[in-house]
Amino acid sequence: MQFELTQEYLERIRDAIANAENDFLREKMEELHYQDISAIVQELEVDQMRYVLDLFPKHEGALIIRELVPEDRKRLFKIYEPEEIASFITHIDSDDAVDIINELPVKTGEEVVAHIENKEKADHVRDLLHYDEDCAGGLMAKEVIK
Repeated sequence: MQFELTQEYLERIRDAIANAENDFLREKMEELHYQDISAIVQELEVDQMRYVLDLFPKHEGALIIRELVPEDRKRLFKIYEPEEIASFITHIDSDDAVDIINELPVKTGEEVVAHIENKEKADHVRDLLHYDEDCAGGLMAKEVIK
């Protein structure tokens, strides 16, 4: 199914958020790919963005956040605590995690890394933070499939 984001659809989503129609929102979002959900989220006010993301398990919310444009991630992460951001970061590849952490203020980024509970993931992220974004080390994830 091809998804088309119309003004009518977006207004219905905003109304559902305003009226806390969580079942409706979950049902509508369940039909969509996370990239489509990201397109919807980008059109919302920051408190509405958070409302929608809070409807999803962290691993699904992480995929949606990963697809947001950096400006929208920055807006969104201003209302999240570092440990909350870390809970999303845990669920994405280390190279994407580093890209997102590099968009944050330095102190916040350090706090986010400190709150990553998975030690191996945190080590991968710390390792990749030392590379420039455009070099091989900055483009590759450290996770390996065995």
